[in-house]
Amino acid sequence: MTDWPKNRREDQNYMMYTVESPIQTTFKYYDRKLLTDKFFNSSATYRLDSSVFMPYDALTRITPTTPKEYIWDQKEVMERVKKKTKFVFQAVSHCDSESGRDPISKRLKNITGFDIVGGCFGGWCSYNCYDRNMEDHKFYLALESNICLNYVTEKFWKALRSLTIPVVFSRSVFEGMDVPSNAFIALDDFKSVNEFVAHLRALQNDTEKYLKHFEWTKTYTKRKFGYDYSPICQICEYATRQFEQDRKNILDLDKFWNVKDCNKFDVEKFLKD
Repeated sequence: MTDWPKNRREDQNYMMYTVESPIQTTFKYYDRKLLTDKFFNSSATYRLDSSVFMPYDALTRITPTTPKEYIWDQKEVMERVKKKTKFVFQAVSHCDSESGRDPISKRLKNITGFDIVGGCFGGWCSYNCYDRNMEDHKFYLALESNICLNYVTEKFWKALRSLTIPVVFSRSVFEGMDVPSNAFIALDDFKSVNEFVAHLRALQNDTEKYLKHFEWTKTYTKRKFGYDYSPICQICEYATRQFEQDRKNILDLDKFWNVKDCNKFDVEKFLKD
């Protein structure tokens, strides 16, 4: 979008909406004389500190009023987890990402021979193929294209809800999010790729320790976040109530949506033998 409004009414609420990270939505390509840091009044993004929170998904805690069908049956959890016979799976559609996941995937492929599909690695996988692999594998490399605060996409959530342990780059991404620390594994917990692989192998061969990563199913529902949460309704409520109460509410783009909130993973150091 390059044709930004040159005039606006004082009572208009300009809301910034995006599902992408600051790296993918950098504003340096826009006319900054019009799109200033104070252009938007509010935000609707995956960030927890947005005016309207719009995540890819989120966990919801079990309460006394939670319907039984939304609660994980622990017998089912045990049965599904114990049926997993394969090691690690990854599906990658975008190559040469900013996060540097490709070299890590290639090294892991050489070390473990794990299953990887997608355009970057010469193998295509249908939705059925993807779901089947999720059900069969113990771990999923949910490595994002960007490592930014609260940027947790469907890669992570699909693995988690398939009872496959997600592997992410960094725990810092989950700051403030209601996600148990043992629900996933982070690469930055390990000094090297060999230490990381050794840890996964140990979990693969120790059912008791592996099952501890599914303790979250006793506290959180199996239902996806969006079913009881309408982003459009939240936006309307914000526009008609909260914004009406404080029309001077201005979003500072430089502070709120800055690439400085995205991290670099030291791939070279991690891959050293």
